[in-house]
Amino acid sequence: MNTLEATTGQTRPRVGVLLPDTDPAAWIVSAVEKLAECSDIVSLHHRRARRVPWKGILDPLDRRMITGPNAEAKRPVDLPVQASQAPWPTPDAVDIVFCLGVDIDGSLNVQQDNLPVPPSPRWGIWDLQLPADLGRGATIDGLGTETVCLRQIGGDRILRPSRVRVHTLSPAITRQRLLWRASHLPVRGLRDLIADDLPANEPDLPSLAVAQHRRPVRALRTALRRTLRKNGWYLGVQFEPPASPELHADDLHFVHPPGDRFWADPFPVVISDDIAHIYLEEWKDPVGRGQIAVLEVNRDGGFKHLGTCLETDGHLSHPHVFNWSGERFMIPETSSNRTVEVYRQQNGDPLQWELETVAMEQVHAVDVTVEQIGDRWWMWTNLGQPETSVHDELHIFYCDSPLGPWTPHPANPVVSDPGRARPAGGLFFWGQRLCRPAQDCSHRYGRALTIFEVTELTTSRFRERPLLRLEPGSFGANRLHTLNTDRWIRVIDLHRDRRRWP
Repeated sequence: MNTLEATTGQTRPRVGVLLPDTDPAAWIVSAVEKLAECSDIVSLHHRRARRVPWKGILDPLDRRMITGPNAEAKRPVDLPVQASQAPWPTPDAVDIVFCLGVDIDGSLNVQQDNLPVPPSPRWGIWDLQLPADLGRGATIDGLGTETVCLRQIGGDRILRPSRVRVHTLSPAITRQRLLWRASHLPVRGLRDLIADDLPANEPDLPSLAVAQHRRPVRALRTALRRTLRKNGWYLGVQFEPPASPELHADDLHFVHPPGDRFWADPFPVVISDDIAHIYLEEWKDPVGRGQIAVLEVNRDGGFKHLGTCLETDGHLSHPHVFNWSGERFMIPETSSNRTVEVYRQQNGDPLQWELETVAMEQVHAVDVTVEQIGDRWWMWTNLGQPETSVHDELHIFYCDSPLGPWTPHPANPVVSDPGRARPAGGLFFWGQRLCRPAQDCSHRYGRALTIFEVTELTTSRFRERPLLRLEPGSFGANRLHTLNTDRWIRVIDLHRDRRRWP
């Protein structure tokens, strides 16, 4: 049984596909291959598409920044059903039609190169709504994202809107991200249609032009900043926090690390009425990668660095600590190893942890957090694809134990927007409201932090709404991205650029 059948209980849908060419772009072939895994492609046609030239004097240099597979490279479609100019099947022989990379007007009965589009299949005819000026979206003063979605031809439905983070220095990379993301949307939209779980609101689809003459200036400014400055993450600690996650600069006691390192991703754990431990990512400049360290905090404001509790050959960060069955566990971010690993604390020692299990393998998962809600455990994490940004898409999983095995939510990714996808700490309750802190990574990593209320969470549905936003400028910082609380202590990390030399 394929994934779509397993999650919906339905038989394989029958799909028709209209392509721009017999050898279309790689992203289009990828979309067709994904559809073929979970549906029967009963008709595959093509028509010659209008070529849109890539413009700009810097574009040849820009294209050299592309390091992964090229979404626009030509590839043949190797499927049992070959591209054909034969008539489409009758409408009742196909459930849905996808127009991939093909411009089509709003009429369901137009002739295209003598190829009739079938009228009114069961779930309609859909195309991909890409930005008009593809890959040249908001950078300086706009949203910092571009949007792609599925659009119903002759209808008013929008499916699976997905925002992609703009690469501020490279329209070519942004274009690649958009096209590879678009390759995932047809199969996601098909799953939603089968589940009859259409979004209530249509997304805003901005078309924002980039000032091409500013790109060299921006590139020079960025290179200069990276040469002279380095990351400067530090902590803000609040004692006796109120129930509300509202936070102000006057509430915080700021804790700065030594000059050769930064501290980020803090997770506090109260040990007693007077002592708490803060697990965090410690990046030491001489080491050049993250390790997990522990600070001891007194309720009266005293701090002590206990030492490193976990280090490997790869980068470690985001040490999510939780309790289960009377013991303490940790899930650090091990995305450099393409795993999700669970560690168990040994003998209550904050510096002693042993690997308990590898919950997932061959995944690029960042900022994993787990929470027991009722009798079920839930995992929240951003999963990255090789061709797109890791900031963009939130996935959730569920199981009976935090050790797995984990079942993916059928609506994954439940959020596809770098402005609110990436976790910013563990979930918590604010009164009766289940809250999820999320990073805004639309312009840059850690742009701001938003608290969302999870209004619906089942094994088939997910909904949330924003409650509160924290801006770094109100704390005298330029970035922030993690907020966690345990009983009498709340910790947030903040950022200011540091000088590389005294």
